[in-house]
Amino acid sequence: MNHLDYFARAYAQPRYRSAAAPSAGAYDLDYVPWNCLTELARATCPGGPALGSFSVLPFTVYGKKQPKVTHNSKIAALRETLCPGAKVDPGRFALLGTELPTRKVTSKGYAEIWDRFPYASLKFTVPRPAVGHHALVNGVCVTRPAAPRPGESRRFLAAFMGLPRSAFGGLRDRLVRECEGAADCATTTTGFAAHHKPDPVTTYGNATFALQPWGDTATRKGFWDALAVGAVNVVFAPRGDRVPYGMYADEFVGRHETFTITIPESVWSTGGTLAYLRNIPSSRILELQRGALRARARAMYTTAGDCRDANFAIASVLAERFRAHQAKKTGF
Repeated sequence: MNHLDYFARAYAQPRYRSAAAPSAGAYDLDYVPWNCLTELARATCPGGPALGSFSVLPFTVYGKKQPKVTHNSKIAALRETLCPGAKVDPGRFALLGTELPTRKVTSKGYAEIWDRFPYASLKFTVPRPAVGHHALVNGVCVTRPAAPRPGESRRFLAAFMGLPRSAFGGLRDRLVRECEGAADCATTTTGFAAHHKPDPVTTYGNATFALQPWGDTATRKGFWDALAVGAVNVVFAPRGDRVPYGMYADEFVGRHETFTITIPESVWSTGGTLAYLRNIPSSRILELQRGALRARARAMYTTAGDCRDANFAIASVLAERFRAHQAKKTGF
């Protein structure tokens, strides 16, 4: 099942149907697949669902290298037929993606490089589908894979899944050197061919911390794979000691500070990442592990049952944002 089919099936479930007119198939909030251009254009016209519409980009956007992904000219042409001359209310259409808003690391920190879809004023980062999922077992929603309980001992302090790369400020090279020289750090720096990729469940499941260097931002799939097994993600500030807001799916899964650690530039640039992690009190680690288990339930996707997963979190938060937009317009 590809990315687009996944969301189409997920949001076709009865629980997303409007309570006001369930038999008619009416919706307060409508999901429109990104490749359905006519429906995408219709969503920018007046009328439609009570709250608004949204779509999910099925790919990562890398700025100016992909100028045609926005569909702008095609949607403009279709609108001439569907609602000629109608004004666009961008507050009634939301665009979601695993790296949206997309930011890139520069010498001055992060810079936003993609904001060229004029039909959506609401843009959100959402989790990538990862190894975790929900399942109904005897009528009870359970999370898979099973994760060690908070406070339970894990084999390694930290794990890093990724290739060493001199780009991105040399961060990955530094992490590989640190990890390879430490008995309490697991790393996989070779063997990334498609037929024998390292198993993220085993690698991250055996580690207290999961090292997630930038390159494809904090929304890299490893971030969500690690969260699925209850590991505490470790991200890195490009400059100073903060990672700018907008690099996480905070709106949908909760504030990232409750389940991640941010390593300041002054620490990782001098090879002190593992020492920094070793000095974190066990009480703080326990808090983070508990936070990770809370967040992972909202970060996982499923197309079966009524588990309150990422799909439910996305629909709920978007409904709140659309209601706030409409209240602001009407003065209520």
